[in-house]
Amino acid sequence: MIVERVTEEKDILDLVKNIRKPDYEEVKTISNSENILNPIMEGWKKASYSKTFLVNDKVAGVYGVVGSIDNKQAGSPYLLCTNELYKIKKTFIKNCKDRVEEMLFRFPILFNYIDSRNAVHLQWIKYCGFQLVHDKIINKIKFHGFLKKREENYN
Repeated sequence: MIVERVTEEKDILDLVKNIRKPDYEEVKTISNSENILNPIMEGWKKASYSKTFLVNDKVAGVYGVVGSIDNKQAGSPYLLCTNELYKIKKTFIKNCKDRVEEMLFRFPILFNYIDSRNAVHLQWIKYCGFQLVHDKIINKIKFHGFLKKREENYN
């Protein structure tokens, strides 16, 4: 059974205990720390929108968006998962474009960086219509910038 809800602190703790290795490596690289709990917790607390999806009461992932300090129109989307994700990958993929649209409703510009080694999440952002815009090196690892802008209907 799949449940989606607003993220709670206990979800972050469960996520960190069971995080996918590529997600762990990404957060470790960005934070330059083996202890990823603090940066993930800080990011979650800054998020204006954060949801958790569970499979049989186990955290499969947490996603959301953090507003930019410099630009009120921009937000940084994030997705961190456990291996529970693989049990629901078809359902997750089917619904993720709607979730990105919810983020775009809040922030017409979505931009962030993704670890070039995180193949599953690279597929996810491409499927959701994000464009890779430029690369950046963080602690000797290549990260891809990704961007999506809300489409305005001017009929």
